[in-house]
Amino acid sequence: DYVTAGKHAAKKISDFLQQAPIASGNLNCKSQPQKLQASNLVVVNDKKTVIDNLTHDFVPGSFTAIMGPSGAGKSTLLRILAGQETPAHGSVSLGREELFELSEVACYLAIRYVPQDTGVLKTTIRENLLLSAPDANDDELRLALSLARLELDLNTDASLLSGGQQQRIALAGVFLSNANV
Repeated sequence: DYVTAGKHAAKKISDFLQQAPIASGNLNCKSQPQKLQASNLVVVNDKKTVIDNLTHDFVPGSFTAIMGPSGAGKSTLLRILAGQETPAHGSVSLGREELFELSEVACYLAIRYVPQDTGVLKTTIRENLLLSAPDANDDELRLALSLARLELDLNTDASLLSGGQQQRIALAGVFLSNANV
């Protein structure tokens, strides 16, 4: 029923718009890679604690796998680590600065998060990638695509690609950025 679905969507939008904005500061961060540190994080989904008292250092140049069953809080944890969500308890810092002390722009430039359901603009792969690196040349764009394991012509309409291919374009955009994390 379209009417019921529309009412449900409107309720979700209304609930979202009534949420308090995520706190941010006005500090910028250093350009060299810094340790991302989660301290005593508590993540709550639907009034249920799914991550309790997580402390972990994410060292530059290392890889960390976040695994668990559906509903375990993996995506929520990643949004918290990217500064896009606030934990129920605990803190996240980049270097010596807590994420909420960084400006929104500084946080975005330092930490890039690629969600599962990322989208692309209805234009070419080239135009989508140039949003991440406006001065990049075609060789740099192709290298970023290669790092994301995607070999397609830069003139391909990105909106016609599969969800997985679109996510790889978003990942290529991260490779073009100067983000530390």
